[in-house]
Amino acid sequence: EFQRELKQAGESLVVVDFTADWCLWSLVMDPKFAALSEQYVDAEFLSVDTEECEATAAKYEVDAVPMFAFFRKGRLLHQFSGANSEELEAKLKHFLVSSGAFFPGKGHSLLPKEDPDTESGSLGGERERVGKERQKGGEEREGEPGGERKGSKDEEGRLSRSSGEQDREGAGKGGEEKDDRQEEEEQLSPITIDPALPTTSVQIRLADGSRLVGKFNHSHTVRDIHRLISHSRPALAATSYVLITAFPRRELTDDSQTLATANLLNAAIIQKRT
Repeated sequence: EFQRELKQAGESLVVVDFTADWCLWSLVMDPKFAALSEQYVDAEFLSVDTEECEATAAKYEVDAVPMFAFFRKGRLLHQFSGANSEELEAKLKHFLVSSGAFFPGKGHSLLPKEDPDTESGSLGGERERVGKERQKGGEEREGEPGGERKGSKDEEGRLSRSSGEQDREGAGKGGEEKDDRQEEEEQLSPITIDPALPTTSVQIRLADGSRLVGKFNHSHTVRDIHRLISHSRPALAATSYVLITAFPRRELTDDSQTLATANLLNAAIIQKRT
């Protein structure tokens, strides 16, 4: 599915957001990525759920999220990881200018082919439709998907389109709620932080689907992550579980390892019942 999308884009620049719904920084970047998709009409924007599209994530060596990649004619031009919206837009402009296709404007949303009522059926048709709407003074497009993120799913996973004002607003509100919850959990955390030493955050996707973000010093250990889970989610701590890293998948078996030694600085891990 992903390769087909790249092929259908032809010579257009394709910007890909490798994301995950458990990653706080991915949620922060989602509305910014959506805004760029509306602004730069000469590029195609795809959002790839790394949990659903593991094969695609592995192929492009996605070891951290969010990660952004730029493609043209199916060829990878550049990729970087991190929630840096300024770098994302700078690279976007760079690759558009280098192709002579730089044209900031209102933008457009793409829908999967399975929705014939709202998809024009071709890249050229979509751009022609957007052009006509600009001539009419920026009228609202008929059949606009209302900000929902739609996608198609096959054996490789799901590709979701970045689109719509409601999507941006929803992601923004979700990010604010998560910030408040994170601050509250940090205040109640049993982990003692030494402000004189380097600190890091570890995101934990718990077995019940909820998320927990802990603040630690680099010298804290994997055992301290277990302590945080026991304190914050006693019911989950009472069950048999293991902790694994998100990318690449690796079980954390040595509780005495420091977060720095275990490569868990600003990492995302998953609690898995056994």
